[in-house]
Amino acid sequence: RIEVINDSGVGILGTGGMGAVYSGLHVSLGKKVAIKVLQPSLADRKEMVDRMLQEARVAGSLGHPNIVAVTDLGNHAGVPFIVMEYLEGESIGDRLKQNGPMKLDEAVPLVCQALDALSVVHERGIVHRDLKPENLMIVRGSEGRPTLKILDFGISKLLDDDGANQVHTVTGTVMGTPAYMAPEQARGDAVDGRADLHSMGSLLYALLVGRPPFMGPNATATLARILEGKFDPATKVIAGLPPKVDEVVSRAVASDPSQRYDDAAAMRRAVAK
Repeated sequence: RIEVINDSGVGILGTGGMGAVYSGLHVSLGKKVAIKVLQPSLADRKEMVDRMLQEARVAGSLGHPNIVAVTDLGNHAGVPFIVMEYLEGESIGDRLKQNGPMKLDEAVPLVCQALDALSVVHERGIVHRDLKPENLMIVRGSEGRPTLKILDFGISKLLDDDGANQVHTVTGTVMGTPAYMAPEQARGDAVDGRADLHSMGSLLYALLVGRPPFMGPNATATLARILEGKFDPATKVIAGLPPKVDEVVSRAVASDPSQRYDDAAAMRRAVAK
């Protein structure tokens, strides 16, 4: 049995457009968990329910130390929920807001961990499609080292054997967060794992500079900059960064997917050099 520790507001870990995440307790095990509950007003919208179910099934099937573990899903009074491991830490988004840009030796291990996880995700034929600072948490690992966890597979897309998009969403629909979106995703075109690598290039840049490379004054301007593909190199914004940072970011965020890294493992090798 799972119980919400406090549903008066104290137990809320976070809220978003789809719902809220509560701290909870697995009564039989005496173990803290996180419970993601769909907003009740969305419970009768099939596409929203499907997104939550997909998140549970995808994250629950991966079993990687850098991906949040989903342990259960259910329905209470007509409202779906999923049960996840309880994470104590902060999102990369919060870290950047509070402390500003990271040093290279702090950012690189986090990006490498994310790419390790993406190697498994992509091998399973899944594209996350919404990698951003708010969906990446930093927690303390078993040895006290920062451990990255990828969250929120709610808009992930499964691919068929030919790499084509299955009908989990309609091609032509733009889903994701503009500042970290690949150009093909911004156009509503079909995507594969290289779209996630574009997001990781933008993330590496943001970790070191404090903002994503294509950030505009509003969503429309941001999308226009992504489609144009031009940005200020990180080494021109932050003094002292090695030229390899520009090389890695430029290749990862190339407008043409064929010019990006072949896969997450190749990008990880380049980042770790």
